[in-house]
Amino acid sequence: MRPVRLMKVFITCRISPEGRAALARASDCEVEQWDSEEPITYKDLERGLTGAHGLLCILSNRVDKKLLDTAGVCPGQVWGGFRGWLGL
Repeated sequence: MRPVRLMKVFITCRISPEGRAALARASDCEVEQWDSEEPITYKDLERGLTGAHGLLCILSNRVDKKLLDTAGVCPGQVWGGFRGWLGL
């Protein structure tokens, strides 16, 4: 039996530990989060999104075709308007 590979979700800003845990539980995934007071740079966003299956970002993040092409398969994207859903 092959080991199950968890999907990766990349978050571009700090969210509460409760919100992060809820996301991991809801989708049974590995959650990687930008953990800085400074806004994420485009280059760091590219790095974080590489190999990700999902992206949770805020509206000020530049998400364009080039970035999504870098990510490869990234079928799920949750935009900043869903704060209440994740308990943020």
